[in-house]
Amino acid sequence: MYLRHFQRHFPLLPGALSNKLCATVAHYSGDAAVEDLVLSPSCIERLQSLNRKAAAADQGGAAVDQGGGVSNAPPQFLRIVVEGGGCSGFQYKFNLEDKLQPDDRRFGPPDASVVTDEVSLSFIKGATVEYHTELIRAAFRIVNNPQSKAGCSCGASFAIKI
Repeated sequence: MYLRHFQRHFPLLPGALSNKLCATVAHYSGDAAVEDLVLSPSCIERLQSLNRKAAAADQGGAAVDQGGGVSNAPPQFLRIVVEGGGCSGFQYKFNLEDKLQPDDRRFGPPDASVVTDEVSLSFIKGATVEYHTELIRAAFRIVNNPQSKAGCSCGASFAIKI
């Protein structure tokens, strides 16, 4: 499973580095006291808001925000994938989806879930997912990642601790 993930997401890594990372991930044993992934209140609120809006659209604009009506659409969740790339070596990818994969780990309440695969989780274990709003943009981001030794200024990529 790990090798397939690396071949798919890190095709340009030199063989020795790829093998070392694969071994690191395969033998990763994190501190049991550290939560796997922390969802900030801003992350949960934004995901709940997105799901309420999707449910309202599914109901033809019904007042689902006030608790009325039930949507047939499955709730969307935030998928986080770590891939090779970016200016620091690895990058976070965020997508809204409604289909789970066999190796997914799910975090948070059903109406505000974050999902990641086991290999990506090893790169973000103990980190916090938040929704950050600035004047020029608003986006989900990873903060306080204990697996990261450095990152770029925009926060989209990072270098791992080996």
